[in-house]
Formats: sequence, structure tokens, C-alpha cells
Amino acid sequence: MKTVERPLHIIEQIRGFAYMSDQQLATEFNMSKRTVQRKRRGIEAEMEKGRYNKYAIAGNLTNVYVFIDYMKFEKMLNNPVLRKCVPEFEPEEIMRICGFSQQVRVAAEV
Repeated sequence: MKTVERPLHIIEQIRGFAYMSDQQLATEFNMSKRTVQRKRRGIEAEMEKGRYNKYAIAGNLTNVYVFIDYMKFEKMLNNPVLRKCVPEFEPEEIMRICGFSQQVRVAAEV
């Protein structure tokens, strides 16, 4: 009988979760829950302006990469003159720098 090898895909989360609650974000980034909620309202405004897509916030969870980007550029995004200088949102760069990333490993399954 001939054995057939099928690829087995394993996804590894290196650090953290892609989405976190307000409380998790407050704990992770050492800030008050109220500050996180204020930043979340700012992210919602940026979603309407098109900087972030509809998946930036899912229910009561916020995408960590979006949150980090918004923390970095919040003041510039809120200034009409400086807004033009804000670079594009690059979640891959945030993942690489912060250690938040996923790897897909393919192994043979017999």
C-alpha cells in the first residue's frame, strides 16, 4: 500500500494576540483603561477617514497593530498640517519591530 504525504500547516503565534480588549491593552501598554478608550475613539474616527479598515476594531476588541500605530501618530493625525506627513499604516513593520508575528510551518503528514 502506498502512503500519501499531505502537508500539515501549523500556525505559530510568536507573541500576544492580534486583538485585545480595552483592559488587556491598558495592562499591556501600562496606561489607564480610560486612555485606551479615548484612543479607541480616535481609531474609530480614523476608520471613517480611511486610514484603518473595517477590521481595526472587532466588537469590543481592538487590533494591536492599529493601536500601536495610532499611539505613535496620534498627535500628527489630529493636526491637519502634520497629517500629510504621516506614513502609510504598515502592520508588517510593527509586527517585525515589536516581535508580534506569525509563522506558518509546513511539515509532511504521513
